[in-house]
Amino acid sequence: MECDLKAMPSQTVLRRDAWREALPCLTLLLVLAAGVNLAAGLGPWFGVRALAVFGLGFALVLHALPAHAPHARYGAANRVTLARLALVALLAAGAGEPLTDATSLAWGAIAVATTAALWDALDGPLARAQGLASDFGARFDMETDALLVLVLSLLVIHFDKAGAWVLAAGLV
Repeated sequence: MECDLKAMPSQTVLRRDAWREALPCLTLLLVLAAGVNLAAGLGPWFGVRALAVFGLGFALVLHALPAHAPHARYGAANRVTLARLALVALLAAGAGEPLTDATSLAWGAIAVATTAALWDALDGPLARAQGLASDFGARFDMETDALLVLVLSLLVIHFDKAGAWVLAAGLV
């Protein structure tokens, strides 16, 4: 039986589109987590924590997806933000890991955080260029930014570069 996408409710198509976009981000996260774990010899829970953070973030995305209407597509801008969420999840998994080689871990965290921050400049122009700007996309972008700041605050504490007071920036 052939599936007629035009006959399906737009939220069902949009949710399916979001899942289709999440799978490459999940693959990216798994590959990066495995590579980081091999290179840095992190604990066995590193990848599990990264997946948990990404899974929680994506569950919140799916929950908020009805606010995306009237657009029927997930869009490239949200794909970029979802990839940024995967990078932030990778960073979050590093908090609490033993610091056997703190310098390498810190530089790796800086590289991932810089990539996530630079990609932040892509989503807005992409959404506007495709005519897919929405309150959902703007909120998704801002919440991903806020999570990045919180995770960076946790990492600064983890690397013993500042006290717990730095969490105030991340909790705002």
